[in-house]
This record gives sequence, C-alpha cells and structure tokens, in this order.
Amino acid sequence: SYQRCVELLPRCAAPLAALFEMLKGQCDGISIADATAIAVCDNRRIARHRVFADSARRGKTSMGWFYGFKLHAIINSRGELIRLRLTAGNVDDRKPMPDLCQGLFGQLFADKGYLAQWLTEALDRQNLQLITPLRKNMRPVPRTRFEKVILRRRSLIETVFDELKNLCQIEHTRHRSLFNFIVNLMAGIVAYCLSDNKPTLNLTRVNRLAKLKGLSRTQVTSSLSGSDGTFEGDVLKQGLISVGSLSGAGGLAITGDLSNDGTLAFDIFGPTVYDQLFIGGDFTIDGLLTL
Repeated sequence: SYQRCVELLPRCAAPLAALFEMLKGQCDGISIADATAIAVCDNRRIARHRVFADSARRGKTSMGWFYGFKLHAIINSRGELIRLRLTAGNVDDRKPMPDLCQGLFGQLFADKGYLAQWLTEALDRQNLQLITPLRKNMRPVPRTRFEKVILRRRSLIETVFDELKNLCQIEHTRHRSLFNFIVNLMAGIVAYCLSDNKPTLNLTRVNRLAKLKGLSRTQVTSSLSGSDGTFEGDVLKQGLISVGSLSGAGGLAITGDLSNDGTLAFDIFGPTVYDQLFIGGDFTIDGLLTL
C-alpha cells in the first residue's frame, strides 16, 4: 500500500548513499566546482512552511532568493560527480570546499563566488590549484591558454545541474518529510550516475582551441640553445638545437610543436646535471640526436 511504501522509504537512504559511493567518478586532474539551489517551497509560502522549518534556510543565488538547501558538487572532465555536499541555503559556497576537496589533485575550476585568499591557500596545501575568473579590480594572474579555455567551459557543471533537476527530478516542493527529501535526492543522483549520456569536456578539442587562440608558428634558421628560454607556439627548426647553454647545463621550453630537420644535442655532465627539453605538443625530428 501507499502507507507501507511511505513507512519503508527512509530505509533506502543509506543504501542509496552507499551506491553513490560505488558509482561516483574519479578525479582526473581537471575538476569543476559549483553549487545549486534546492528549493523546498515557493517563496510566497515560506511563512507557513513547516516540513523543513528546522533545517532549510533562505539563500540567494544569481537567479534570486530561495528557501531550502544548497547542493555543492564537484565534477571531473567527463561530467561525472566525484564530490557532493548538502547544506542549508544560507551557507557560503566556499565554506565546505576544503573538506569536499580532500583527496583531489590537479586543478579546480570555479566561478568568482569562490574567490578567497584563504581558500586558495587551503587548497594549495592539499596540492590542488584553484583557478577562477578575476574581478575587474584585481591584478592580472598569468594563465595558460589551456586554463583560459577551460575557464570559459566551466558551465559544463550547469548542464549537469540541469540534468539532475529536469531529467532526474531531484528538486520539487511536495516533500512531506526530511527522509522523503533525502531519498528523492539520492535516487536522482544515482540515476544520473547510471546515465550513459553525460555532458563531457572534450579535452582534445580544448587543446586544439588553445592552439588556435594564440599559438603561432616560428621558423628558426639560426642555432637554437637553452639560453633562448621559452618559445610560445610551434617551432620549425632547420639546423642545430643545443638544449644546454654555453656555460653548462640548461633548459629549453617550447609550448607548441617542435619539428627539427637538423641536429638535436644534449649534454650530460653527471647523474643530476643534464640538459632538459620541454615540449608542450608533438615532436618530430628528421636528423641526428647527439648525447
């Protein structure tokens, strides 16, 4: 019966939470964080709302005021949920992040709502780099073209929230108990995890866009050595490339592709002293490699 179903429903909360732990994605070095509102009633009915009177709170997002909870989420580049936290609606988006990011690595992309020096330092101690857009009154921060492209595509997590709310239906205002709300929320999250058609971030296309938006091709006809520092873009070289410098071991960095039709020379002075060549793209050599 319906009454019996309602009585047994709270028992599903723990198994659904355990199932999510099994189905959730893994960190791949590129994570996107955001929070979304979970309203439990219409704003006009807040004064007479009773079901969540002890737990729900008023909050505000870019879409306006609401009464309910916030779902804080972190996804990977494949659109998979890897971290979740439910808080009251008046909790700052930044507050749960240090605990939520435990065990993550690489880079975390978020919006301006996550700008805070204390949060950047806390995540840095966890070996996680926080990358957000800057406000107009802030000093410029050097970003790679790859990071700039990812920042422009961080709206991927908004697509995930849209699917959670409209396809998996984690948000509605007809709950009769807190347990009913939790079970409905976890059932929708598990349904999303089981979905085969998640929104993803095509990293191959992102790399291609990063190259198209500024990487140039440099043709070098003279000798190239480690004292020349860093080349932004692709390098087409005909002749000698000496990775080191005249004074000893050195390093040469090329952010794009390297094509060399001459000689590539490395010097090894000892077990820990040697020349280093860093190439951000593809490397093609049609000549000699000397050590």
